Amino acid sequence: MGWIQCRADNGGQIAHSRWELFQVVPVEGPVTLHYDYDTGPNYAVVGVRLYCQASKGSHVKFEWFLNKTLLPHVPGRFYRVVDEPPERSILLLAVDRSSAGTYHCEVSDNFDNTTTVRSRRKYLDKEVLNRLPDLVVAVVFGCFTLIIVLVCICCGIGFVYRPRTSDVKPLVGTEMRKMRAAYEEDLGFSDYTEDTGDLKEATIDQFDQASVESVDDWTWLKTKKTNALEQEEDEPVLLL
Repeated sequence: MGWIQCRADNGGQIAHSRWELFQVVPVEGPVTLHYDYDTGPNYAVVGVRLYCQASKGSHVKFEWFLNKTLLPHVPGRFYRVVDEPPERSILLLAVDRSSAGTYHCEVSDNFDNTTTVRSRRKYLDKEVLNRLPDLVVAVVFGCFTLIIVLVCICCGIGFVYRPRTSDVKPLVGTEMRKMRAAYEEDLGFSDYTEDTGDLKEATIDQFDQASVESVDDWTWLKTKKTNALEQEEDEPVLLL
């Protein structure tokens, strides 16, 4: 490690580059592997980007593997490798049958192949990529279960503390009878109730009496009319 500079000349003129600090940091792990994806119009995954990155290393060489088979850096039918040394390497994938499988990456030093660090393996295919994450499924199922438990608790509380109609009805009926008796007593309805029979009898007698008087009046009128007709027949008829 140290400062480096290069020099160039054409036989008559010499030029120098600026000084650069040259450092060599050996590759060290862990090597992380993660991915993101692109979706189509129907929200299906159509493309995936895999990222490989070492924790340390100044001159890192990246290699990608599919099902433990090395993928060349030249573009393939369903993939393309983009290196961004020394930070990371990106594997671009098209989601189809050819790209399904287990991926991992390995990193090493450009000047020393004795040290190689491998990332974890990641299986990818169309069904796995379009499946709901386990966390989302767990959250939805947990919320649904919580709602069911709360509904059951509310139903149980309502069943335990429900009003007992068998005990309430007799009490209400008794109170209503007491209130009605007190109200009738205040208004003097008790005497009126006791004399109801006499009142009915008096009313019937008055009706019979009125009926008799009406019959007598009708007989008198009929007799008067008959007498008037007889009187008219007895009068002489004058002829002119």
